Amino acid sequence: MSEIQQYRTASITRGVSRQVGRSLTRIEGNASVDIARVEARADVDTAKVNAGVAVTQQALAGAQYLTHLEMTLAEQTPAAMSRLAQIGTAGNFLLSQIVMDTGTKLRRI
Repeated sequence: MSEIQQYRTASITRGVSRQVGRSLTRIEGNASVDIARVEARADVDTAKVNAGVAVTQQALAGAQYLTHLEMTLAEQTPAAMSRLAQIGTAGNFLLSQIVMDTGTKLRRI
């Protein structure tokens, strides 16, 4: 093989090698960005779950308190039982509506 052919072959090999290296670097960079996106999305989803749990937990505690209060007041004033039940139902409906609204808002994030 002549010197010219050897030089051209080596030059082509180095060029291809650099091109492959750049391609691999680009692929690794894209993979790192994709992984970062997935991890960031997981963090957001975890925060949403925690927010949903916190709101639901508070609503359940509120419903328990309202039910206990309704029963206590009904024992003290039996004549007001139906009114207390209506008010208690409205209060519990409000709590459930807040939980549902929170879910809707969290899905939009």
